[in-house]
Amino acid sequence: MSTSYFSNSNSMSFNNYSALVGDGDEDEDQFEHQDINHSGIGSNSNNNRNINNNNNNSHQDHNPFFFTSKDFEQTPSSSPSNKKSGSGAGGSRFALDDDEEEDKEDHAFIEVERLIAPSSALYNKRRLLAFGLLLILLILGTTISIVIYRNISHKDDQDVPLDSSSSSSSSSSEPVPPSSYSTNIPNLIVISIDGCRWDYLNRGITPNLQALYNNAKGAHAQFITPQFPSKTFPNHYSLATGLYPEYHGIIGNQMYDPTANKYFDYKKPAVTDPFWYWGEPIWVTALKNGLTAACYFWPGCSAPIQGYSPNPNMVTYSDTQATDVLGTVFQWQLNQRPNLTMVYLSDVDIAGHEYGTESKQVNQALGFVDGAIGTFIKNMTDAGLIENTNILILSDHGMTNITGTIDITTYINMSQILLGGGATPILSIFPIDGELTVDEIYDKLSGIHPNLTIYRKEDVPAQYNFNSTTNARIAPIIGVADLGWAVYTGKAITDFATHGYDPVNMNMKGIFIGHGPNIKGGLMPFNFSNTDAYTLYTGLLNITENLPITNGTTYLRNLVIKSKSEP
Repeated sequence: MSTSYFSNSNSMSFNNYSALVGDGDEDEDQFEHQDINHSGIGSNSNNNRNINNNNNNSHQDHNPFFFTSKDFEQTPSSSPSNKKSGSGAGGSRFALDDDEEEDKEDHAFIEVERLIAPSSALYNKRRLLAFGLLLILLILGTTISIVIYRNISHKDDQDVPLDSSSSSSSSSSEPVPPSSYSTNIPNLIVISIDGCRWDYLNRGITPNLQALYNNAKGAHAQFITPQFPSKTFPNHYSLATGLYPEYHGIIGNQMYDPTANKYFDYKKPAVTDPFWYWGEPIWVTALKNGLTAACYFWPGCSAPIQGYSPNPNMVTYSDTQATDVLGTVFQWQLNQRPNLTMVYLSDVDIAGHEYGTESKQVNQALGFVDGAIGTFIKNMTDAGLIENTNILILSDHGMTNITGTIDITTYINMSQILLGGGATPILSIFPIDGELTVDEIYDKLSGIHPNLTIYRKEDVPAQYNFNSTTNARIAPIIGVADLGWAVYTGKAITDFATHGYDPVNMNMKGIFIGHGPNIKGGLMPFNFSNTDAYTLYTGLLNITENLPITNGTTYLRNLVIKSKSEP
């Protein structure tokens, strides 16, 4: 891979993911408080005010506020003239006749109603008011209880957001380690040097890398074998998941999915879409098991997978030099100290594509990256972190110079087919409705050049692990060029060297170095498939629960990790 495979606009935040993903920010539960319907209480109050005063009148003897006409009755005067005069011996101030007395009695009842009704209404009004207040308190108490319960119950379920290289975690709670995890387990840093061929370490210009394994200080493989096709994105994701590309979904740096009619390009925003990524990369496994994880440009980290993203996470790719990348990674180790850190360095791959494998520019890039790693190791040592850190340095594939070109445009009309990925050195051809059929495409291209083999999908050799009938992204027609040959499809070929060929070729092999408190030193020469790396990560991180199925073995883990009895 030679240039940036992330768009500058691809920094995400999950949410989605939850889609998947996520983006990025976490959502907070919100609760709405509904207004109490006071009009309902008012209507009840009015109904309760309709008191039957006749009922109360039956209890008038026990009501101190109830009066009858007897309270006003006086002894009448014997003289009729004294009835209204208010004078005379033994006469009352008020002398009433029978009619007047009856009127007074009726009036007294009116006065009684005036006294009783307000008293009864006040009592009921107070009772209703008390009931209303109790109802309001009950509603408020219930609402507050729900808020508290939901905040507590969802606290640990918040998605890890897609973040930039922020120094703070966006999750408000610390993950709970599983029973198998020990806080004393050293942290793990995995550094990929893109395009670093296995024999580049023999050029005598990488003293810092060699110091990590010389004198039985660490482990060094003769080579690591990539997956087919030996391209950057497929193999970084195989290193991360332990799966063949046909099972993890990333079958090329560019690809087409006919079921969704979508295109993927490592230079485009599609890299942030979790739709493309199958399987479970190691950073998701770490996060699921209560550990922390960080990524710097590692392919696949740009999308929220299963709703998880590393943090910190540099997702917007640029051709950043190794010194700057590792300078930032060192600051992460000082400040956040993630349990797992995945790092991608592009310097060597860029030089190889642009100038060829034997160029001085490749040697300069190798020396530059080696120096950056040496500075990183020194900084880790000075900070007292190196003794509690396992470091793996590896590469996704090798590199070979282009020695010949195969022009297929003279054999087939390119407008009649759909190319599902980059042409060199792998052809992925889909038929177009109404144009050439699969058989017609095969007949036109098969045998046109001795250094290009055309396969129907079902006939792709088993060792390529590239013919799954359940993966529609693998095209019906696959073309594979021999080592060193490029395929011309109408687009100019400017590279001096490339990769993607059959992994059996030694020029496609990569490097592997292991150094740290849990890494054995002085091992006999060994090599392995890159799908074995996943179980090595989980072993070094002491993750033993809820592990996904992979295409790898435990060979590398058993070989490289020290037993408890080893010093």
